[in-house]
Amino acid sequence: LMQGPLGLFSPNLDPLTALGIEARSDEERRRYAELQVQVEARRVEKTLAYQRAYDTAWQRLHPGMQRVTLPGHTPGNSSTTANSTDRIA
Repeated sequence: LMQGPLGLFSPNLDPLTALGIEARSDEERRRYAELQVQVEARRVEKTLAYQRAYDTAWQRLHPGMQRVTLPGHTPGNSSTTANSTDRIA
C-alpha cells in the first residue's frame, strides 16, 4: 500500500491507518479502527505511567522547583486562561 499513491501523499502513516484507509469493506475498516484504538490505548497508558514516574522523580530530585516557568507567570497565579497574545504551542 505504501508503495503506491497513499505512500506518496502520506509517507509517515502507521500501518493500521494505512490499512484502514484502504480497507475493502466497512467491516474491515471497523476492525482496523478497533485495533488502532487498542494499540493507542496501550501506548497512552505507558506514556502516562512514565509521566507519573517522571513527576515522582522530579519531586524527589528537585523538591519545590518548578519544571517550567512561563514568561509573565507570577507565583501563586494558577490561571490556565491564555491571553489573546499568548502563544499556546
